Amino acid sequence: MHIIPTLTSIFDLVFIDADKENYSTYFDLIFDKVAVGGFILADNVLWSGKVLEPKPDKDTAPFLNSTGKFKTMSEWKIFFSLFATGSC
Repeated sequence: MHIIPTLTSIFDLVFIDADKENYSTYFDLIFDKVAVGGFILADNVLWSGKVLEPKPDKDTAPFLNSTGKFKTMSEWKIFFSLFATGSC
């Protein structure tokens, strides 16, 4: 999180694969550094389906609480897609 604010480049693609509790923070930090028409990819956002559990466990609760910012994506005029893939 300390490095992102120091970056001066504009990126076409950003891949977020970090501590889930801070995904929304990483998103906020990198958003203005992504080119118009660029992509932000985030890994493991479904957390093996745990994010759909009615009562989050001690591991998923902090992540679910941090993703509230993603609900306001329409304010940024971006297109959101979710591609679910899995390992065999």
